[in-house]
Amino acid sequence: RSATITGSASFNLLVIVGLCIVVIPSNEIRRMKDMDVFVVTVVLMFFAYLWLAVIVVFITPEVIDLWEALVTLLGEPVLVYVAYMADIGFLR
Repeated sequence: RSATITGSASFNLLVIVGLCIVVIPSNEIRRMKDMDVFVVTVVLMFFAYLWLAVIVVFITPEVIDLWEALVTLLGEPVLVYVAYMADIGFLR
């Protein structure tokens, strides 16, 4: 089921974020200097989950067509490209 895959991806993301928080010793404070790539990642992550919800619930309920899968897969290189552009300061 597609809900299982989406739920698993959400769980994995939360585990990764949780581990990133836990590994910093409690007596240390760390701050991110540049938030650009982080913001791009967060925005595109929410767009990806919204896209998955739309294709699974509305466009072709409970079925993923080939074109939907290809659009979803093309999202990864778009994410990498936009994050790179943010990293080099092109989006400021």
